[in-house]
Amino acid sequence: KPISVPDPFSIAGDYLAGVHLFESKRDHQMAIKFEEKPSQAVIDKLKEAGFRWNPADRIWTHAVWPATAMSTRIKAERLYQEVRQTIRQEKGIESGQEIPF
Repeated sequence: KPISVPDPFSIAGDYLAGVHLFESKRDHQMAIKFEEKPSQAVIDKLKEAGFRWNPADRIWTHAVWPATAMSTRIKAERLYQEVRQTIRQEKGIESGQEIPF
């Protein structure tokens, strides 16, 4: 019997910084979600990395194509780490371990 996996599924989350990284297999996209509107510096980083704002779902997304899926996932995770560190610095939160799920 096949096991059902949630979609989108969470890859990483930093609840203190209020940022989460997801992947949707159904929609073929990586997504970064913020609990609050991020600063312009964070928005600029997202745009430079090719992420686009999805107002209907209130998330930043990047398409995952079969030919570049692995590199897209790696770049999305690196961007997530950079963004969460920026937000932590902006909020004055000490660096710490995130919850990877």
